[in-house]
Amino acid sequence: MKRPTHCATAALAAAVAALLFSSGCNHSGTDRGSGDEGDDPDALVFASVPSQESTNLQQSYQPILEMLAEETGQEIRFMNATDYDAIIRGLRDGEIDIAAVGPFSYVLAKWQGAQITVVAAQVEEKGEQPGYRSYGFALAGSPIKTLADFRSKTVCFVDPNSASGYLYPSAGLEPVFKLSTFMADSQVPDPPGS
Repeated sequence: MKRPTHCATAALAAAVAALLFSSGCNHSGTDRGSGDEGDDPDALVFASVPSQESTNLQQSYQPILEMLAEETGQEIRFMNATDYDAIIRGLRDGEIDIAAVGPFSYVLAKWQGAQITVVAAQVEEKGEQPGYRSYGFALAGSPIKTLADFRSKTVCFVDPNSASGYLYPSAGLEPVFKLSTFMADSQVPDPPGS
């Protein structure tokens, strides 16, 4: 199996410790939700949350998709989910067989009744122990240089069901720094005093 390039794994920064989940792959009689004519109804559906342009995301998972097809003898169909909640619902409803998501989405899916099992954790180098990372970004020229500089600022998080894009950083920052927050797909709030 070809190893993904450093660029491909770096592009998945929000899912550095992404876990692969298997839902048992029993989907007979389930509406697979495919809109494509000619799709094999018995294909296994592999889903990931969009962290980059759809074609590039599928390409970054291509070595895994090929390995899964070889190991299972089945076609693997890639699905670029709209958000974490779509993957959680898909796992729960049997529309997704394998998913690459973070630990928080795994817990939410289990709580909602998804019959899933952790089968792998993504690492950047062979033999490396899985870890977890979350990044904070500020505009160039911003006075924000350290975590303490976030105090009383408005911070945008990516998705309320994202471990690295909301849960962990907000749990650590909000109580201490009294942040005002919003989600990336919502409207940017007006600055204080406007």
